[in-house]
Amino acid sequence: DKTTNQEVENLLQGEQYIVDIDVTNVGLADLNGENNYIKIITDTVLLMLNTNSSVLNTNLPITHINSLETLHFSDAFEFTVKGGVKNFSLADITFEIYQNGEKTNEKKTAKEVFAPQLSINSASMSRKDNAISLKLLLQNIGRQPSSQGSIEIGDLSSNISVVDFINPIKSLGVNEKDTVNFQIMLTDTTQSGISFDVNYTAGDYNVLKSFDIDLKPKIEGFENGFTSLDWQNDETNAWVIDSTTSFSGKYSARSKVNLAHNKRSRLNLNVNNAVSSTISFYAMVSS
Repeated sequence: DKTTNQEVENLLQGEQYIVDIDVTNVGLADLNGENNYIKIITDTVLLMLNTNSSVLNTNLPITHINSLETLHFSDAFEFTVKGGVKNFSLADITFEIYQNGEKTNEKKTAKEVFAPQLSINSASMSRKDNAISLKLLLQNIGRQPSSQGSIEIGDLSSNISVVDFINPIKSLGVNEKDTVNFQIMLTDTTQSGISFDVNYTAGDYNVLKSFDIDLKPKIEGFENGFTSLDWQNDETNAWVIDSTTSFSGKYSARSKVNLAHNKRSRLNLNVNNAVSSTISFYAMVSS
């Protein structure tokens, strides 16, 4: 690390690093000549060589090295991890050794890059008349703190507008969370649903998430059996579709016929309701 001058196991996005190189002649003869060198190849997608490096993807000459001698090249080159590199990316550097112009050996090293990774984890909503209050849960699930960011709400469906929205978003530490609150106003309270995009940007990092909110009530009449909604039926004592009794339409659902004493027949439905509302049902009990 250029700042701490300490050897590192991982790289951080945006940080600068200095590379030292040790080369050992393991042969029994000395090496001399003008056509002996180290060729350094860096990952140009993830890494950017600094202009003050002594080598810029060219050759590091070895004019003389004795048998069993080790040459130390201090500050052979510098590089910076580019902005926007994905968290846990692998940055490769290859060192190729040439003797008399022919490649005789190489060594590859790879370092994992730690970077921010933005996430829009979830959204909770409530509705009152023509106003929908939305709370977003943001999180940095990466391995490096994020910079200060911002939220943009776009691709709005018709008849809605966004109000009471505050930027910027604070920088988030590793695994830190934050919430963002804003309101969506409906100009048509009878519309069946709305859609919009949330674009969260912090420095060179970005995440986009689309939301579709169903505002119309869900009605189950069992006219299509248990297929209209995601019903979870009891495997042992399953509910059945009944055509003899109904509140409306032709069908209803009823528990298992001739259920044994002290046994249960269950029919479950899990609902994640986007807005505050009422859940109701009609029931008939016989014993």
